[in-house]
Amino acid sequence: IILGDIKAGVELGIGVQLVYLAVVTPGGAVGLDVSFMAYPVIAIGILGK
Repeated sequence: IILGDIKAGVELGIGVQLVYLAVVTPGGAVGLDVSFMAYPVIAIGILGK
C-alpha cells in the first residue's frame, strides 16, 4: 500500500511466507534474521521491479 503496488507486494509476501514455512520449527520459533529481513526485502523487490 505504501509503495503503491499491491499486487507485487502480495506476490513477494507469498514468497517470504514460503521461506517462513521452511524455517518454522516445532513450538513456533523463527530465526530473527528471517523475520527481521522480510519487510525490507519486500520493499526492495517492489522498488527494483
